[in-house]
Amino acid sequence: MSAPLSTPAQFRQIARHLSFSLVVRPPGTRHILLAGRIDANMAAMLQQAQAHDPQIDAVMIDSYGGNINSAMEIAALIRQRKLHLIVDGRCLSACANYLFPAALSKTVLPGSVVAIHGLSATYDDGQLKSATESQAHDVFCSSSRTADREVFNRQLARQSEFYRQLGLQPDAHSTFSHYLAHRKALFGTDMIDAAQHAPGCPPAQMWARDQQQWQAMGVKGITTYWYLATSE
Repeated sequence: MSAPLSTPAQFRQIARHLSFSLVVRPPGTRHILLAGRIDANMAAMLQQAQAHDPQIDAVMIDSYGGNINSAMEIAALIRQRKLHLIVDGRCLSACANYLFPAALSKTVLPGSVVAIHGLSATYDDGQLKSATESQAHDVFCSSSRTADREVFNRQLARQSEFYRQLGLQPDAHSTFSHYLAHRKALFGTDMIDAAQHAPGCPPAQMWARDQQQWQAMGVKGITTYWYLATSE
């Protein structure tokens, strides 16, 4: 019988693409493992697990992001319960935007990455589509997009309030959005695969930030932070 999963690294050995959410309480540990997509299911399972086991004092995560509202719910729980956040692998998109800043203390293990990108929106145009933040204004300016535009504006407002309550400066996210907008002006699109990038304008989809950049934003409680550019 195989040993129970206790870390994201063990899970990645059997599932390379984490296209679903996984919440596991490894036996004999005091942490809970979150892996895969951040969604309502992950938020509900984490809340239930923590409520039934108050000895849990840490969350270990490997996630490429997911639903914005679910991520803010998980972030609020992590902060309220003062759970230590351990990044083992990836903390991207909604994980980096919300969970990482919200945790009172956090550790980024060797070989891991924490990276942000601008807010994105999903809408239905006969078939499900998505838009980056720099595209959203153009997409939702049509009168037929009233409902989608209202949803997106509520997400923007909730994100602003989230950062305000944490006392954080969201200017780093704005800087990255400005970069994407500049790239869009150069190529007529901000979809990376749609055009060849020019020298000095790399085809970056996310911004892997170092510890000093997080601290400049106002993020506190980083105990250990492995970063490729400064680590051996």
